[in-house]
Amino acid sequence: LKLINNIPIEENKNNVTEIDAEISNYEIEKTDKGIVLKKFVGFDKDEIVIPNTWDGDKIVEIGENAFAGCKEVKTIIVPNGVESIGNGAFSKCILLKKVVLPSNLQYLGETVKKESNFRASETVGVFEETAISTIIIPSEVKYIGTNCFSNCLNLLSINIPKSVKIIDEGAFFKCYRLKQ
Repeated sequence: LKLINNIPIEENKNNVTEIDAEISNYEIEKTDKGIVLKKFVGFDKDEIVIPNTWDGDKIVEIGENAFAGCKEVKTIIVPNGVESIGNGAFSKCILLKKVVLPSNLQYLGETVKKESNFRASETVGVFEETAISTIIIPSEVKYIGTNCFSNCLNLLSINIPKSVKIIDEGAFFKCYRLKQ
């Protein structure tokens, strides 16, 4: 256990540091699979390190709009164990430039039921309207959701692994600078 700015941290197996989070920073939901982070209610910080467990249970999902609108965050580190990130989870985090995703992540956004009145424009993407310029998608990701990187005007490059089976509608809408 080490201290950084008087905050206890420990290194996990993937050299990602984990800050001991206070329970008051998150709204959570316990499921059969583990913990879903429903909402971040802590103070805006420039770096958020999401814990990998909560009261002994593994965090398996970042819920829809969980960190949406965190105006000051520049870096988010998502721990191993998280398999799914919901629509809009980090949307409108306008200063967000760096995201570290876990190696076991499988879903970036949720599949939207395509009903007769479906409009992709009404689905908020996971990283919509962030300042991300480059991102590496982990090798186990199967799905990149509707509008996932929509309006990421600084996005220059993205690494999409062969594991990705579906890139949904509008995933890179208005990513004008995207080159590779």
